Order: sequence, then C-alpha cells, then structure tokens
Amino acid sequence: MMRFNERVVIWTEALEVCQCNTVLKESWIQPLDLRACRGEAIRIEGLGNRQKKAFMEVMGCMKMPHRGKYVLDYEDVCLMDKGSLPVLRNKKIGFMLKSDHLIDELTVSENVQMPLLPLSLGHIQNKIQAAAVLERTGIEKRGDVAVSKLNAMERRQVSLARAIVKQPVMLFADEPFYGLDTVEAQKMAGLLSSLQKDGMVLLLFSEAYCIEPHRVLRFKNGVLAENRYTSDEEEAAKWA
Repeated sequence: MMRFNERVVIWTEALEVCQCNTVLKESWIQPLDLRACRGEAIRIEGLGNRQKKAFMEVMGCMKMPHRGKYVLDYEDVCLMDKGSLPVLRNKKIGFMLKSDHLIDELTVSENVQMPLLPLSLGHIQNKIQAAAVLERTGIEKRGDVAVSKLNAMERRQVSLARAIVKQPVMLFADEPFYGLDTVEAQKMAGLLSSLQKDGMVLLLFSEAYCIEPHRVLRFKNGVLAENRYTSDEEEAAKWA
C-alpha cells in the first residue's frame, strides 16, 4: 500500500471561502479544516459553480481567505500581502482547467513555455523545461505543431504539461477528462497518477471516475459533510 510522504502541503484551520457577496450565500464555504500530504489525490464533490470558483481562487492563492488559516507548503498565506500571492501561486500551484486557454496560433512548445516567461530563465532553459514535460505527458513529438491542429486528447496533454512545467507542489485538475473517450481518459488518468506518485498533491474536480483518489471531500451547502479515505482506515488515520 502506498504511504504518503509526511511533508504537509496543505493545512487549513477554520478557513472560510466566499465571493465577498453576502447575498450569494451559495458562494460560501463554511469553516474548513483540512490537511493534505505529498502524494495525495483528493476528489472534491458537491460544490456549485460559484463555490468551486471561490474555493479555487482562495486555495489557488488568487485571493486572500475571508477568515481562518491557510498554510501552503509551510508558507502562511494569511500573513502575506496581496502582492506576494502571485509569487507563491506561480511557484507552488499548477492549474489544469476545463477550458484549456491555449493559444492556437502558437506551437505546443511555445504554449508550455508561457508560464516560464516571468521567471527570466532564458530561451534555452525554457525550451529544455518545456521539452521535459512534453515528454512526460507523451506529446513530445508534437512540440513544433500549432495548437490549432491538435485533437482533444492532445490539447489536454498540452494543458497538463503547461500546468506542471514549473514543478508545482499542488495541481488543480478541473474536469481533466473533459472531451475524452474512454481510452483517452484512462491515458490521462495514468499521467495524473504518475504525478501523484512523485509527490504532487492533486485536487480533482471531475464527474468521471477514471482515477481512484486517496480521499473524497464531499460538501453539502458549503459545509464539508464527508472527509472519506478510500484506503484502509487504519492506514489513512495516520494522515488525518
């Protein structure tokens, strides 16, 4: 049985997430206590569109938490100023979204290099890092092809490669199997599983059950109603 690395990547205490609009109560997530260690794959269920957006904005360091405590990879988010959030987000977090937001006019390699440009690593280093993740996601042979010529699976592979090119500790995967057939979805599940086995925390939002998570977080009306491990309870308790 796989054992998680003891390094805690996500730690929240009484964390409240909202859209700062008290009228839209459905956008709130009530006080959340959560701990996630390296190598965990967690599927998140039961959040409405506004709730999911708010959750990803705060946990993804796009906005400050409304209340509570949030520590990401030993850095206290709540003690940071807003100008520091983009730095932490760019260093620690990857996003693979349902809408891939790829630039069709650019090549596969150029799209994957985009997140590296603010780091001023230089053109050669950017190409090296892009090539490495393109190989890892199985699309290295398409590096010089314009994104507009790719099929649905290839676009998902490029989206994943771009999300991990900076080697984040945590990956948001929002409907990663969207638009894929059964065979393609299984291939994508294998790619995501390999990242998790290397220590990345996966936060999965998906109605497709192509990958078996270690834990399921099920929300109801913005409250965490279930925090269930899918592995042996005694083993899982060590990481609760």
